[in-house]
Amino acid sequence: MRRLQIGERTFLWRVSHRHRVKGDDGVERCAEVFRAYEDGCRRGPLELAFAEGEGRGAGYPQSGEVWQRGGGGTRSLELHRPRMARAIIELALQRGWAPAERALLVDGWEWFDALEREVSTE
Repeated sequence: MRRLQIGERTFLWRVSHRHRVKGDDGVERCAEVFRAYEDGCRRGPLELAFAEGEGRGAGYPQSGEVWQRGGGGTRSLELHRPRMARAIIELALQRGWAPAERALLVDGWEWFDALEREVSTE
């Protein structure tokens, strides 16, 4: 796992690829998964799963990349980048993630636009 310092807090994070994740429609797909913990606190992980689907891709053309088509083009996020990890963790904390208390499991596509805006302003 990789380390990331945010203020006084240290987080551990990684990106992995999963096969056969069931979507809302029951179809099995691949997914890129971002997972983070606060150091010393594995009780409440943060997990964002980006499952492939209609107009959405996960893990190709390269590991860690997620993309979606629409609005006349293709937009993508690179989950392996430390600035993306920081954006994900900070957004999760803003949205109530409490690592010492509970896990937060999120459909990553719900956060795609907010994350894209965050990393494009840096």
